[in-house]
Amino acid sequence: MGIISIAVCDEKNKNIAVFCRMLEKIVPLAVVDVFEKEDKLLDYLEEEGGKPDLIFLGLEGKQDAAFMIARRVRQDGNMVPIIIIADTQDLMPQAFEIFAFNYLCRPVSQESLMKVMGPLVNYWESQVRKYVHFKVRSHSERLFLDEIAYISSSLHTINFHLADRSVIKCRGKLSDLNAQLEGSLIVRCHQSFFINLSKIETMRNESCVIMGESIPISRAHSKAVHKLYKNLYE
Repeated sequence: MGIISIAVCDEKNKNIAVFCRMLEKIVPLAVVDVFEKEDKLLDYLEEEGGKPDLIFLGLEGKQDAAFMIARRVRQDGNMVPIIIIADTQDLMPQAFEIFAFNYLCRPVSQESLMKVMGPLVNYWESQVRKYVHFKVRSHSERLFLDEIAYISSSLHTINFHLADRSVIKCRGKLSDLNAQLEGSLIVRCHQSFFINLSKIETMRNESCVIMGESIPISRAHSKAVHKLYKNLYE
């Protein structure tokens, strides 16, 4: 299981740090983004393109803004699992109208959290499609590796060049990605580049072409890159 992105919005929870620690015991590689207000979560999902693997929404009443957020998410066809947190079971019918994955009553215990998270953990562990995780403006983002054509770096900025020709940027160094990309088809070919071996159009001794762009292959990485590329197509 790779890194899991979890969004939490529960204004009534005064011990949100404790809740996050309980989550991390169940999903050690979780990156938990906490939103103090529902509108901040909505901005993250709609304006910033946030793609969490799981959302926890705290409820306070029948007309709670959390229900509005859940409906907006579902209207866009997004079936990300949503777990509702409430004081009682009274709102359970409304929760399942918006296809909530599950429902928790406050105070949430480690045991009850594990019970509802178990099926999700099993599902995540069964997934083979890998992705890279990074931060943009303090929020966690992810890209599936098969969406990435190549990655470049300049002046402490990482540029993800995607197969659809869009570019996503974040602050950091290429070395920050080493652990996440290990064993994948995205390999280091130069001090300033990673390349996706499956996206190469033309391979040369000292460079390769991806989406019409010539990308250098340094001497330090040449032997390993050419061997991996050859093995991929043998």
